[in-house]
Amino acid sequence: MAMSMARGAKLVFGRVSVLKERLFSPKNLLYTNVGISIFLSGAGDVIEQHYEILKGQWDRWSFTRTRNMAISGMSIGILCHYWYNFLDAKMIGRTLGIVLRKLC
Repeated sequence: MAMSMARGAKLVFGRVSVLKERLFSPKNLLYTNVGISIFLSGAGDVIEQHYEILKGQWDRWSFTRTRNMAISGMSIGILCHYWYNFLDAKMIGRTLGIVLRKLC
């Protein structure tokens, strides 16, 4: 029983590793960054609208507003992808100091 669980865990984590390698490879990084940005913008708006509904500021959820936020996230995702590629070329390294400078 323990042996089959270990083999199952190894199989699942192996697949996650392959997926991670594909998503975060330089070949697909733009799509990954844009997808994450769209998802976070849309999900954040859904959460905010539900909060506003609970407070009584809105009657119901607005798909149009969430769509617009997701489109905004797509635009920002594309812009930030190229901006951080530019910064990576100008400020080489991954130390804490360099990362903080890139964020500033």
